[in-house]
Amino acid sequence: MMAVADSAFQAKLTQHIQAADAPGAIGLVDKALKSNAVTITSLYLDYLSPILLGTGDSWQAGQTAIWQEHLISSTVRTVIEALTLTVASLASFANGQVVLLACPTEEQHDLGLRMLADLFRLNGWTAYFLGANTPADEIFSAASVLDANLVVLSAATHYHRLRLRDLTTELRRKFPTVKLQVTGPAFSAGHDGWTDEEILDPNVFRLQEGR
Repeated sequence: MMAVADSAFQAKLTQHIQAADAPGAIGLVDKALKSNAVTITSLYLDYLSPILLGTGDSWQAGQTAIWQEHLISSTVRTVIEALTLTVASLASFANGQVVLLACPTEEQHDLGLRMLADLFRLNGWTAYFLGANTPADEIFSAASVLDANLVVLSAATHYHRLRLRDLTTELRRKFPTVKLQVTGPAFSAGHDGWTDEEILDPNVFRLQEGR
């Protein structure tokens, strides 16, 4: 299996994505998956996530234009969606658990959460991905109708992290038996004010992959 952070693969994948060459990126990923050189988990956590985070850092530093960031994100999304059937074929068991994943109102960065949805599916969960900018009442409604066992919310910035606290408080009041976790770049440097149990660390899927 490919070692974590294989530089040659990373360079080629980054080149395709930065050039908005979705077919080239998809072909490269397909070849790597079929040869067992990379897994879906590694692809998401070791390659696509760093590309997205690096692009965000570059935008904040004024080195990448907004349109370029959007184009890169769009290309990554196309790569992820192209793996839908592959993920379904690899999700060979069901654990009977339902996870609902959403970004709250005004949070537009949902690609990390989209990848997490696939990682949950690979581990037997039924995953419902609501995506970006989901109003609180719609999250509450979906959690009820879909009978969620776990709700995962994401925040990319400190501002949205602060707003998540009110939302999680209300979710717990309405659904006291539903587990709730938060994730996203806003929590990558620490999670003061949040317990360890409230934080979803994507690296947990590495351990589950090797079970």
